[in-house]
Amino acid sequence: CVRLRNVENIDVPPTLVSFAVTTNKVQNIVSPEFKKAGNKVVFLPVIYDDDNLPKADALIKNFDVVTNALKSGKAVSAYTVGLGGIAEAVMKMCFGNKLGFKYDDSVLVEDIFSYNYGGFVLETTSDIEGATVIGTVTDNGAITLKDKQIDLIPFNVLRICNVLL
Repeated sequence: CVRLRNVENIDVPPTLVSFAVTTNKVQNIVSPEFKKAGNKVVFLPVIYDDDNLPKADALIKNFDVVTNALKSGKAVSAYTVGLGGIAEAVMKMCFGNKLGFKYDDSVLVEDIFSYNYGGFVLETTSDIEGATVIGTVTDNGAITLKDKQIDLIPFNVLRICNVLL
């Protein structure tokens, strides 16, 4: 963290500065936000062993599947599942382009909030090997699961900044 005080009369709060480096080609890199309403969204789970650790061979296969999907253009956005499960990944993927998401009717609440470290949520333009369709990108700026809907527009960071400024 960097903490600066009174630099040219600007009070800067503590800030975490982070960056990433890769050796891959730029055309193989995608950002995590949803790109287009109507695209299918899939979940590529990871398989765990008896010690509740990802099985190495399955994890490596997932990495290969995701890499190939990105390189071929089948996947146009990607997010790794973390502490908040699929639900967190989908919510964060909605931010940025004012798009929304409708979960498939077969998806259960228990499924979207469960841990699956090493799993991927991918926005796709065609089928992905080993992945399950979990929903569709929408243009309504809301997340919908069965008869429940959460409007994300009030949480839009740019909107909040515009209101405050």
